Amino acid sequence: MSYDAISLSTPHLYVSALTWLPRKSILRERLYPKVSNQPLILSGREEFWQSALWVNATGHAVWQVAYSPDSHYLAACSLDKIIYIWEARTGLLSAKLTGHLERLVTIAYSPDGRRLASAACDEDYAIRIWDTSTGSQIRAYEVIENGQQYSTHCVIYSPDGKSIAARSEAGVITILETETGISTMRLEGPSGHGFVIYSPKGKEVASCGKTGDNVWDSQSGILLGTIA
Repeated sequence: MSYDAISLSTPHLYVSALTWLPRKSILRERLYPKVSNQPLILSGREEFWQSALWVNATGHAVWQVAYSPDSHYLAACSLDKIIYIWEARTGLLSAKLTGHLERLVTIAYSPDGRRLASAACDEDYAIRIWDTSTGSQIRAYEVIENGQQYSTHCVIYSPDGKSIAARSEAGVITILETETGISTMRLEGPSGHGFVIYSPKGKEVASCGKTGDNVWDSQSGILLGTIA
């Protein structure tokens, strides 16, 4: 709500934004008493945070959203098999990426924001990699282990962008080289719907499922711990 004022003058963090924080926000509760000589607004402020922007441009349910690393764009994978990308500040539609054969369930930006990985459910076994500047599909990988194809339910880039972790509904975590799609590691995780994520430095990879959470060393594949 105070973006325009703050962008013109940083002190408006205190003389504008802090004063108008919603009455019941944690930020106001913790920060307002610490800054002296704040104006006291008796009326006109909201009780809670209001939505900054509504984006409703797909016409279908959205399964997952992802911000670009620079926060300029917001991508969403929709059940209509299309990836939508909007300008985060304005809500204007920037691109529509098509090519998947089934309902989309997961997307992830690369750390540099130049690529977007996506995957669909059911009979669409491909993990597709997109060029975010052109909207074109660069390549597609299929996760195959022992002749069995896996439908991917979650993808994530490693912090260095060199690997992609893909999780199937069966809980199998496959680590792929980003540029080649070659599988370098296979980890048996908890089954059912869940997610996979790298630690901030990329040294560990974790997955959750119906039976708990597992954490592995991302280089050796050694199981470091399990949370039931």
